[in-house]
This record gives sequence, C-alpha cells and structure tokens, in this order.
Amino acid sequence: MKSPLRTTAQRVEPPARRESRVRTGVALAATLAVALGAGAIPAQAAAPVPRTQAAVPGPKPRPTPSSATPGATTKDPSPADRAAAQKAAAAAAAQGVADRPYMGWSSWSLQATNYPGVNPNGNASWLNEANLLQQVDALATKLKPYGYEYVNIDAGWSTNYDWALNFDGYAREIASPERFPHGMKYVADAIHAKGLKAGIYLTVGLNKPLYGNGTVPIWNAPGCTTADIVYPDLRTTNGWDGAYKIDFSKPCAQKYIDSQAQLIADWGYDFLKFDGVGPGSFRGGDNYNNVADVAAWQAAIAKTGARSSLSCPGRWTATTPPTGSSTRTAGGSTPTWSATATPW
Repeated sequence: MKSPLRTTAQRVEPPARRESRVRTGVALAATLAVALGAGAIPAQAAAPVPRTQAAVPGPKPRPTPSSATPGATTKDPSPADRAAAQKAAAAAAAQGVADRPYMGWSSWSLQATNYPGVNPNGNASWLNEANLLQQVDALATKLKPYGYEYVNIDAGWSTNYDWALNFDGYAREIASPERFPHGMKYVADAIHAKGLKAGIYLTVGLNKPLYGNGTVPIWNAPGCTTADIVYPDLRTTNGWDGAYKIDFSKPCAQKYIDSQAQLIADWGYDFLKFDGVGPGSFRGGDNYNNVADVAAWQAAIAKTGARSSLSCPGRWTATTPPTGSSTRTAGGSTPTWSATATPW
C-alpha cells in the first residue's frame, strides 16, 4: 500500500559544492540498480495533514568524526542480515539482473556542466521535469535502438532551487514541487511509456534535515522514530558528512530502509544510485564504513518482491560482503568549458 505524504523543506548542501570535494578519481558512490515493483505492505495510520513548512533544524552533531566516543566501532551486518543480502544478490544474478553494463544517461552530466545557460538558477539547476522529459524523448528516439535504456535522475530531485530538501512525514525524501510538480511517479511512468527504465538517487545515512529532533515516526514501524535508528552521539557519515550514521544494531534501522525502498517501489523506479558510500572513498574510519547500509538496502529491495541488483564502489575492502553485481569504475563525467583557449 502506498504511504500518505506530507512535505517539509529544509536547506541542504548543493551537490556542486560536494562535487568539488568528491570527483577526485576515487570511486565514492555505490549504486543500487533496482528493478522495483510495489510489494504488499500493511496499512498504517495516515500521516499529518499535508502541508509545506520550514523544518525545525535538528541538533548539530556534537562530536566530529575524529572525536567520536573512544572505542566506538561500526557494527557489521549480523550473520542473518548478511546471508539475506547475499541471497537477494544471488537471486538477482540468476534472473539476469546486471548481466551486462548498464547503458543509459545520467542527469548529472548536464547538472554539473559550466556551459553558459545550462544551469541558470544556480548549481545543478538544470534538473527539472521539463528538461528531463526532453532528454527522455531524445534517448528513446536516438539511442534506445542501440541498447541504451536507463534514464537516471541524479542529486537535486528532492530539493528546491535554493536547496531546501522536501520530505514526507516519515523522514523520506520526496519530489521538489519546483522541479517536479507532478511528482516522481509521474516521471517514472513517462519514462516507462517510452520503453525505458527510470533511475533515482539517494545518499547513504539519514540526511540531517530528516532527523527532526529525533521525533519523526518511521513508516510501517509502530513505536520507531528517527532517534531509534541513529547513534546517540549523532556521528556523521557519507562523503560530505551530510548525514547521521545509521546504527543497524537497532531493529528500527532496517525498518527505515524498508520504508524508503517501498516508497521508491511504489513510484516505479528501476535503478537507485546510492552515493557517498564507503569504505573506499577519500574519507576513512569507522564512521565511513557503510557495508551495513548496503546490506540493509539489498535486503529491503528484496522485500519489495522485485528483481534487484547492487553495485558497489571499486575500492571496498576484501571483507565487503559479496552482495554486488556491478561496480562503479570511475568518477563522474562532466562537460567543462573555459572562457579562454588552451594553447597546444
């Protein structure tokens, strides 16, 4: 069953600022390629009356990553969770998911360019419904006959042009009404109508604005709130320290990931780029070990009853559970123009 939504907005860091610190040739992102279908989820009480408001910022993280509680370590997935993730990955591989490289197009190529006029409203502002659907038409007409089938929506789909983040009453990102006025299901349906597959983007961890002082309920998880899925010291994670690290030793944590996977399934997306994942990025330490997050996502996607595959960054350690079926091999590709000619 689809979950009711309300919207809240709060500012987050623009990805162009992140990009200047991230695209350094190091594989940072993990992508979850998800052939998602709507699974059966029990109903629960409706969310508060839909409205848009300025979110009340949650408390700032008290420690820095280097000053977290002495001796604190990131817990790897339990044997049961690891086995479930491996089983889901094996089942996806048996169904032919990711049996060849993903062929398609990502919106980041235009969001990140400095070509005059492409991003008129600021960093990465190219991304909106009208622009995207033009690209869908072009891909379907010119490249689909050659096997290109994915239309992947990158960072910014859930933020307004001023980078205010939109999310529902259960701490899940939803479409920016400025960029995607008809919502993300409408976009996925339009992509599918052209015989293509739809991709979407999230970052690892609990995005800071979603915390809401720890009182935000988790969908389909009675008694669980955002305070019940993170560490008490609010340690941060992902490539930009833009999220609170999720503690998967807490039962509510997996339920939160399940709720996100179900929402994306309800919208009909086929591919999820899961960004800012470690270990293997330029950040080190326990805070940036997201093996448990990836295992949780693989298990959550499997619960939707859909075909799925998981792609991990190329520099994960040898202890990474074998839940992936493809990997990112390089940094982002960004067309760049200079006002001056380069002599050769």
